[in-house]
Amino acid sequence: MMIGKAKKLNPNIIVVPYTFDKYEKISRLMYSVLLKYSTKLQVVSCDEAYLDVSHENNPEDLARKLRKEVYDVTGCTASVGIGSNLFLARLATKKAKPNGQFYLRSEEAMAYISGLSVRELPGVGWSLAHRLLALNIHKCEDIMKYSKEFLQHKLGEKTGERIYNHARGIDASPLKTLQQRKSIGIGASWGIRMTSTEQARKFISDLSFALSDRMMKAGLLAKTIVFKLLVRQKGAGEPRKFLGHGAVDSLSRSIHLGNYTNQHQDIYDQCVLVFSSLDIPAEDIRGCFIHGVKLKRSDSDIDQQGDEQGFGDDEDAVDVDPYEERLRKHLKNNKKMKIVTLSQHFKTEDDIEMQKANKANQEQEAKEKLISKQFEKLKEDWTVKRQRESVKEDLLKEEQIDQSIFTTLPISLQKEILQLLEQTKRKRIREHEDEKGTKKESKKQNRENIQKKPFFPPLDTTTVEEEKSEVVDLPSLSQIDRDIFSDLPGKIQREIILYDKQRKEKEKERLDRERAK
Repeated sequence: MMIGKAKKLNPNIIVVPYTFDKYEKISRLMYSVLLKYSTKLQVVSCDEAYLDVSHENNPEDLARKLRKEVYDVTGCTASVGIGSNLFLARLATKKAKPNGQFYLRSEEAMAYISGLSVRELPGVGWSLAHRLLALNIHKCEDIMKYSKEFLQHKLGEKTGERIYNHARGIDASPLKTLQQRKSIGIGASWGIRMTSTEQARKFISDLSFALSDRMMKAGLLAKTIVFKLLVRQKGAGEPRKFLGHGAVDSLSRSIHLGNYTNQHQDIYDQCVLVFSSLDIPAEDIRGCFIHGVKLKRSDSDIDQQGDEQGFGDDEDAVDVDPYEERLRKHLKNNKKMKIVTLSQHFKTEDDIEMQKANKANQEQEAKEKLISKQFEKLKEDWTVKRQRESVKEDLLKEEQIDQSIFTTLPISLQKEILQLLEQTKRKRIREHEDEKGTKKESKKQNRENIQKKPFFPPLDTTTVEEEKSEVVDLPSLSQIDRDIFSDLPGKIQREIILYDKQRKEKEKERLDRERAK
């Protein structure tokens, strides 16, 4: 429940403030206790961790000692789950809460798991649960009916394999005692209300500057920037939470840079370029996030930061020369000496000029792509839709859909795609029937029929009296709905245009005659 709603229901409610300094103190004390029992430890959060105690013969006795010591040191109760792998230990912890312990043995795992709802499995949220329900999978025992290949086909390769294994109590995930940092970012999704594009650009600039500052302090460079916007959904009302983002669509784009960077201008230029291409009204923006991924060390900052930060693997990173690595280790001991890589030290002026030229070319290409997209959008807005004969070239085909990607989409989007495929089939059937009917008549007979029975009677053979009594005059071409006109067969479209042209010419002749009189 939101605090605002709780205060309306009970104005005398007491709201307990956050005490982050105490959280940190208690967390450090708890981890100091855990490390006494094992140094093989994976941090999950400030108050949760995995501990490898496979060297202990009686893990249940160890759990009782650990819980007692945590309480004595911190004054907080603790729950402990024991299992032969990370997945079983996590399920056992849920069973153990609050302030208890539970040992889920391997031989009892499948019987225990089969009765659980699929929502109890780690990594199964609202979206994945609905996809499983669509397959008539409600409990974990229902998963046992399907093969691994079927689940991978419906849910994706990794997700399908994980769900298949978890239903059987299998988890090969290793204990991550030293987790490397994969990304660094910044963003906001509360209180975001803008009235102009200039405000949005200024906000993106401020976020870029904050991310640049954070990366420099961490001693990191990024090769890929991820720009994400939260956009208010069409027709969404005011959110329940005051100034919250409410119902939004998430738009995310990855920008692959030519070089590693942590500079504010580099980050801003790329993000604002993506923002312009998305063409989102500033009034609809409800959140913005910028992340740097594919990280590597900024050597110039190592003397201040040391090796405390983790760094993501990057296959594009330059291999370190063994002599350079030896120099790095030697200079680490002397904090007053600035560390510079040999590749930087021996960089020539030609190399620097080449880098500048490459960067300028990339910026120019990005601008040209943006201009091209804007021009194509303008053309599409002002151009009449293609004639019916060419529509079949743009129709969605089943062979164009990647099943592995399709199964990972939300259910609502899958339904839209299936509806589009059904429309495509119906259009193809109609076109096929039209073509079969046309082949039955010869081209000569068609021409005679057109001459004998034109779609509209020629104006020059119809008297004024006949027009008034028998022929209903059509509206002008400008009054015909564009969408209806574009859906007509090309032959009828041409006859309508010709009819409109003849009528305009006849009207002109009539006016000329009246002026002559």
